[in-house]
Amino acid sequence: MTGLPAFDPNVLFGATPRNAADDLIKSYLKHAQTQITKQQKVMASGYESEMAGYREDVLKWMPVSESIKGVQTKVNTAASTIISMEKTVTQMINKLSAGDLSSTTDWAEVALQFDTLRTTLSSQGNSNNNENLVGSVRRADTYTGNTLSYVSGPSGARSTVQGSYLGTDYDIRLSDGTFFRSTGAQSIQRYEAYPQGKVGYSQSVSASNVSLDATYDASNLSFTIGKNTAAPTSYASTTVEKHGLGILHSWLYDGLTTAEGRQRAIDDLKTAQDKMNIQYINLSTQQTFIQLQAKTAQDAVDTAQGKIAEVQSRAQTELQTYVARAQQEAQANAANAASGYNNPVVQLLRTKGKIGALFDLMS
Repeated sequence: MTGLPAFDPNVLFGATPRNAADDLIKSYLKHAQTQITKQQKVMASGYESEMAGYREDVLKWMPVSESIKGVQTKVNTAASTIISMEKTVTQMINKLSAGDLSSTTDWAEVALQFDTLRTTLSSQGNSNNNENLVGSVRRADTYTGNTLSYVSGPSGARSTVQGSYLGTDYDIRLSDGTFFRSTGAQSIQRYEAYPQGKVGYSQSVSASNVSLDATYDASNLSFTIGKNTAAPTSYASTTVEKHGLGILHSWLYDGLTTAEGRQRAIDDLKTAQDKMNIQYINLSTQQTFIQLQAKTAQDAVDTAQGKIAEVQSRAQTELQTYVARAQQEAQANAANAASGYNNPVVQLLRTKGKIGALFDLMS
């Protein structure tokens, strides 16, 4: 091995042959181990340099992959919510179908069941969670679907998923700018602004306390609150503003006691189904695109990690091979050097000194 110390018998005078040979072998092996360690570090540095680019790719693409997976989960949740909501709407339609009704139908019970299902539907869609793709940021004058932003590229590029508000709500707007908003299935509250600007107190719209003075034509509504009291209050030509799915409470469908009222409810429910189907298709389309992005990101991570594993495996094999070969060479060199002690000249030098050995050789 290059750089091993040259054999010099002068440094070993006075030592026994065995100990001198052992010392020389140890010297060779110690020097060889130092060289092996240095070379290992050089080789390891080369492997680290080779893996550095791959590790950088992992660091760039891993956050992208995680971000995309996060939005995939939210899109899947929204799609599942729509499926559940469609089942609820189907139940509501079935409650109003001719097969479920008869001349002895308890309309108060039908209305109660209808409003209970509407509450279920509302809770499925309405949410203050700004990551809900079928909910709204908040119950406000404008019901805008949430938009989710996520990292879609290693350079920090972002993409968005657009949601659509599929809760169900409505306002009854008066000509003076105030409006009623439901506070339950059988109560409404008048506001100048929501939610702080209340006008008066919550009012009952139970069947015994409210009446529709004329069937509204999808926008105009006239109704009286406190119909059986000494001081009823009538509201004429108000405007019904629907939000999201736009399914109303039963009292706005004549308490479901008339065929016309039930048909209006069924029409609204079918419109709601159309809206849900549109958003489901929209989410499915976006999900297909997101899946492609997810595959690109995950493939980049997997490729880089695979390259790192490949270099690590090769490095381990090559380092082990080098160390084994270098150790064998060092041991062979040390053994060859130590065998020089059997040379007659060396023996004379060791036993008689330089002058005595010279006379013996000349005789």
